[in-house]
Amino acid sequence: AYSTRKTDPEKALTYAERARELAPRNPFVMDTMGMVLLEKGDYQHSIRLLRAASAAVPASQVMRYHLALALASNGDKAEAIQVLEGTLANQGNFPERAEAEKLFADLRRQ
Repeated sequence: AYSTRKTDPEKALTYAERARELAPRNPFVMDTMGMVLLEKGDYQHSIRLLRAASAAVPASQVMRYHLALALASNGDKAEAIQVLEGTLANQGNFPERAEAEKLFADLRRQ
């Protein structure tokens, strides 16, 4: 679902919904579903799922970045910046770090 969310959001949603049926409380499934919903423009539902996922796995910089991305997409700039500050304060590397740093810089310039 995650890898097809941009090219085929409807197919991604089908996969994500099936995963939620099998593991409704799995934070990684919630994160994926949240990102699919973000791609589809359902910001409120996306934010709810991404909040739950990042709360369940607070050490996940990826999940916190995904939450910040959804918040920014919804116009919640201040909270997105706050989430990104905490995420980027940890010097650990994660696959989307460059994108998170760019989003942080863009939000701070606005």
